[in-house]
Amino acid sequence: MCRDVNMALMGGAKESMIGKHFLVHVGYAISEISEEESEETMRLLKIMAGLEEIDSLESESQ
Repeated sequence: MCRDVNMALMGGAKESMIGKHFLVHVGYAISEISEEESEETMRLLKIMAGLEEIDSLESESQ
């Protein structure tokens, strides 16, 4: 997913940031996160929104 994000809190937008993952709150990047953390966060948000079954969470933890 791609969005326009204000990078001022991260020291401004830099070309070296392209392709990296950031935690964003109300349109502002607030911290850089790993790709794994990004994927896990998206998975959990989908579960909370009812877009992914909770069963997949339980089967992964076994």
